[in-house]
Amino acid sequence: TMKTIQQSIEKLMDDLQRERADIQVKLYLANEELEEEWDTLEKKMVQMEAKAENAKETALEPCDNVALEVKHLADDLMKGYKKVRKKL
Repeated sequence: TMKTIQQSIEKLMDDLQRERADIQVKLYLANEELEEEWDTLEKKMVQMEAKAENAKETALEPCDNVALEVKHLADDLMKGYKKVRKKL
């Protein structure tokens, strides 16, 4: 249902934002090697936020492509966050 899709997207965004905030604190203390990697992830996060907002707004109609695209981008971001976290 539309509400379920919206809740799922909101939870996904909450998880990503929480992971992002935690890493930002640690990154402040980390070395410069990770900064370039982090900058790339930040650009992806901006894209993710826009796509998630769009997906929530279009959840009124079947939009498997949008939801799938959001899921793939979120997975990619989370993998990147985990990679950075391992290096911290």
